[in-house]
Amino acid sequence: MTSDARTTDLRQVVAAVSAALTRPAVEDLPGIFERHVQQLLSMRAVRLREIPARYQARLVTPTRTSESIVVGVPTADPGVQAVLEASFERDRTLDERDVELLTSAAQLGGLVLEAARRWAPARAVLPPGASPLVGSSRSMATLRDQVVRVAQTDFTVLVEGPIER
Repeated sequence: MTSDARTTDLRQVVAAVSAALTRPAVEDLPGIFERHVQQLLSMRAVRLREIPARYQARLVTPTRTSESIVVGVPTADPGVQAVLEASFERDRTLDERDVELLTSAAQLGGLVLEAARRWAPARAVLPPGASPLVGSSRSMATLRDQVVRVAQTDFTVLVEGPIER
């Protein structure tokens, strides 16, 4: 793949993430990002993740093995460390352009994690005896968004609908 084609493909990753942000309910922004980066570099797997505090280590340069590479991801919170992990076939050799693209993708990954954090519905503490909303359909996501918005107000709300048992 030529460098121009890879640059175009990196733009496609940005476009996919941007398109996901315009949807009413961003379900899995990191997953969308991971799938597109995986396709971009023909990787076996790509994972964008935050590392629990007890496992954090200083990652100055990409860490490589014969089948994987781990690149640091910038985060807005200095107490949070994130990485972009990519695994590939043992017979695949990463060239410098691959590493540059993964490093650029890691920069974008920091924005993806921040956007996912900010767009995630507020996790309200449920009062005793209350049940969480269950379901992942579009209508449930819309209802969940409406409940979160109304919960931040002093409005009285009447919810009507069939009760299924």
